[in-house]
Amino acid sequence: MKKFSVISATALALATPGIAHASATPDGLHSFTGTLEVQKSLGIWTSCSVDAKVDVSSSVPRLQSVTLSGGLICPGITFTGLPSAPLDVSALPVAKVPAVTVNIAFPAGTCSGSLSFLWGGNTPVPRTIAFQDGLSNIPSTSGGTAPCRIRGVLSQTAATPPLSVFNP
Repeated sequence: MKKFSVISATALALATPGIAHASATPDGLHSFTGTLEVQKSLGIWTSCSVDAKVDVSSSVPRLQSVTLSGGLICPGITFTGLPSAPLDVSALPVAKVPAVTVNIAFPAGTCSGSLSFLWGGNTPVPRTIAFQDGLSNIPSTSGGTAPCRIRGVLSQTAATPPLSVFNP
């Protein structure tokens, strides 16, 4: 019976599809900048300048950091849980940061979960990351039931050669 359990567990593990983590080139820190709009409890979108860093180490990309600036509200919006686990690219061009938390100081609220975005592909220069309302929503964990909604486009800055992301 013990052998049957081990064989069954092994067969199940081999038959279960895994999450396809990204493979990326070249290794190094890649910067993306642009303007994103964020909305949670306020009825209006808050426009923020964004600097995001993607770190590629041993061909594995992770979201390293996200900094928002501009206006009074943007510096109080923070992303935690970074650096992230490897990006999930099992459904390219849609990619996911598997677990991220967004903290909003005013009005106070927090959202946690996967952050989905559209990878702009490996041929255009500059490379782009697009966030779409609906696709890029993160579920609320405090401050009401409204999700953190994110929309806008970030473009890769001054990287030679540009970042390329693949589904291995």
